[in-house]
Amino acid sequence: MAYNCVKDGGVCDLESFARAVSTVGPVTEVGDDGVKRKVRRPTYNKVDWEKIGDGDTFDQDKFKSEMDKADFRGGVNNDALFYYWDGRKGSFESVMSEAERIIKQAQAKLTSDGLPISNGRYKALQNALKIHLNARRLDQATKLLKTFEIWALEKGYKVVLGDEISRPLVPPYKQIDAEAIVKGKGLEGAEADELRNWVKEQNAAGESKRHVDAILTATELGHKLAAACAKK
Repeated sequence: MAYNCVKDGGVCDLESFARAVSTVGPVTEVGDDGVKRKVRRPTYNKVDWEKIGDGDTFDQDKFKSEMDKADFRGGVNNDALFYYWDGRKGSFESVMSEAERIIKQAQAKLTSDGLPISNGRYKALQNALKIHLNARRLDQATKLLKTFEIWALEKGYKVVLGDEISRPLVPPYKQIDAEAIVKGKGLEGAEADELRNWVKEQNAAGESKRHVDAILTATELGHKLAAACAKK
């Protein structure tokens, strides 16, 4: 990955990797003087890379806070990330499939060379996958709630949410409690089924379905990584 990151036999550390693959674009920023200016983000000059660490010293919390300073919003150039990407469709499935292929090749090469896999780097990768999954869950719950609020208003239903879900480093969130709405409204038969089916069908359609597919894909990749690397 990031084939242009390593130059003149050097090492592609985290900072070099981020700069090599990030999509940098103009955004409007309001300064302390109230004047709007066009600036380019992310701005990695604001990041304290030593504070984040690397390998066994990598700090996921510090990584998040430092990347927030740079205003990194997830923009990655797949042509810079993958060799021979050649402008292919940048869907989550295709990106994860290519990442999985490269990870397997790297693992096999390290094994054949008799080199151990850094436990610190492996744990960092596990944590990154977990955060990605939780961010997807948060986004899915947030979008579903907005859609449900419109539908529920037309039906005269009051939105009821379940207990708060906490999955650091993602902000806590709540999901729709369909059964509590059914009970509170005294719904029975077809009306109760309609509400339950709405939540179920919306979770399996459109953007929600893509989130679910992404979560399943990344979860499966995590299992494969664990099988290949966890004992190394």
